[in-house]
Amino acid sequence: MYRRKSIALSSRRIRFQLLVICSVVAVLIATLFSYVAYRLTSDVSQEVAQRATAEQSQMILQQVQYAFSHERIQPHQLTLPDNLLQRDYQLRVSLNGDIIYQRQHGAPISLESSSLDELKQTSDNNSGWLNSGENRFVWALASEPSSGLSVLLVKQNTELALRLNSAAADIWFTVIFTSCLAIIGALAIAMLISRQHSAFSSALEYRTSHDTLTGCYNRDYLLSQINEYIAHQISRDANHIQQHQASLLLIDINRFKEVNDALGHACGDVLLKRLSKEFATLLDNDDMLARFGGDEFAIWLPVKGAEKAELLARHLINQVQQPVNIDGIYLEVSLSIGISTFPLHGTSSEALISRADIAMYSAKRNRLGLAHFDPAQDAGTVERLKLTAGLRKALFLEQMVLYYQPQVCLKTNAIVGCEVLVRWQHPELGLLFPDKFIDVVECSGLVNDFTRYIIEHALEQNARWRQMGFEFPVSVNVSPYNLNDPQLLNFIEEKLRKYQLPASALELELTENAVVSDIERTRKLFHRLSALGVQISIDDFGTGLSSLAYVKKLDVDRIKADKAFVTHLVSDKGDQAIIRAILSLCDDLNRVSVAEGIENIEIATTLAKMGCQIGQGDYFGKAMPATDFTELLEAEIRLQGQVKLST
Repeated sequence: MYRRKSIALSSRRIRFQLLVICSVVAVLIATLFSYVAYRLTSDVSQEVAQRATAEQSQMILQQVQYAFSHERIQPHQLTLPDNLLQRDYQLRVSLNGDIIYQRQHGAPISLESSSLDELKQTSDNNSGWLNSGENRFVWALASEPSSGLSVLLVKQNTELALRLNSAAADIWFTVIFTSCLAIIGALAIAMLISRQHSAFSSALEYRTSHDTLTGCYNRDYLLSQINEYIAHQISRDANHIQQHQASLLLIDINRFKEVNDALGHACGDVLLKRLSKEFATLLDNDDMLARFGGDEFAIWLPVKGAEKAELLARHLINQVQQPVNIDGIYLEVSLSIGISTFPLHGTSSEALISRADIAMYSAKRNRLGLAHFDPAQDAGTVERLKLTAGLRKALFLEQMVLYYQPQVCLKTNAIVGCEVLVRWQHPELGLLFPDKFIDVVECSGLVNDFTRYIIEHALEQNARWRQMGFEFPVSVNVSPYNLNDPQLLNFIEEKLRKYQLPASALELELTENAVVSDIERTRKLFHRLSALGVQISIDDFGTGLSSLAYVKKLDVDRIKADKAFVTHLVSDKGDQAIIRAILSLCDDLNRVSVAEGIENIEIATTLAKMGCQIGQGDYFGKAMPATDFTELLEAEIRLQGQVKLST
């Protein structure tokens, strides 16, 4: 609402500014035009009047000369016709400087104060203009030196004044008409620009507030509306805020990733658009549907409590029970919905979303379809928030400590590598194992920084061991989120150069499920890593969703059988069959076989007999700090030396 008001105000401001600018420009141009036109008209009119007066004075001089030469009259007998001139004028005829005749009509000006010589000196053309008070007069002097006659004619410029007044009226009419046209044009242009601006602003507002795929509101806009609602309720009636309930539904589409992976993103996009339309049909006018990203939606119910929210959630679940037909493929869709309520579960958008998210994962984990937030679910929230807040600081202060678990050749019992495992030396919570903080890392947005931290410190330690004469790869676990890191490969190359290590000194482990989460992206990354020389291992093999076709396509060096099939290997024939199949696969595809979770010599011996190449587990050594691992390596060297001496 506030954005729309802002856009309207902006449009009105643009129209006003454009109108003012165009009006000012039009007035300035019209004023300049008026001034120039008036000056031209005045100059031309004065020149015409001056020329006409000069011609009249010359005509009168000729008549006087004719009277003297043909009629033989005396100077004192000179007369001129009464209709010789019209309007106000003053005429004076002189002979050798003496006035022999004068006539005036209206007595426009007294010439007693101005001599003929003074008037003549004012113009080279024997004509000019006189100002007397508020009146303006044109004069002309015609003379004949041979006869000594001269005629001075002075006329009041009434016609010129009328002509100029008429011209001024025409000019100002033109100015007003032009200004009106300019204003009308400015208004038209302003309206056009304003409409285009409004359309652009509306489109921009729509883009910033809506999801481009589904047309639903986006996360940022919904959060702003929730915060606005909460602030309004608190400011209006803080003492009775419990009476103004509202609810937030967080919706996740179960197994949506499988649809994307199996049928492609285009099919997934169609499904999202279909479901968003289905959701919208169940909402009231005040309800707001938003897409948070991926397959996650949210519905904000500003005037509905927990009961109405649950009723809507059940309607949503029932709405999608019918298979969705996309290009002839019928998809079974189910939802997991978490519900949080204002103000019971929080008085901020962040708190409500966090609690709805916890409830949603509870519904997903327990396959309930929907779940309300339960404070008991949030028992670990304080610790989780503390870990999240301290994660960046932990990386900066190097509180993440690397532990190393040996990997042993099952034929020779020699250490041929190690897997890097991380511990967090937390200043308040003590030494934390990965199960306490890995989820926090992956949800924090720092997963790439975390993985780079592990890779760099592992390579730094491996460089120290190589200086001591121990050459083997260090294996670092990679999160599936790291597959989206465009700089991962460049970072690895840079650190290998920094510590002067061959690419084979590093091995990256990725779980089987992570590998197939985006098989095409994984394949491209593995290909580039293999080309560089970095070794690649598939971890927890046998527990995920991969197929032999996937394994065949990927450039991997090692396949690690999951410890779930190793722990009871000696006694469980089913585990033996699975391990045998994995080892056979490794042989056929020329991959190195690794078994983890070896707890005793019986398992190690059995795996060796079955043809497994490398073993890892507490039997060979638990994960230990770098100093302890160095001592283990040195002890192995000493033992090998003793064996050689004894032989």
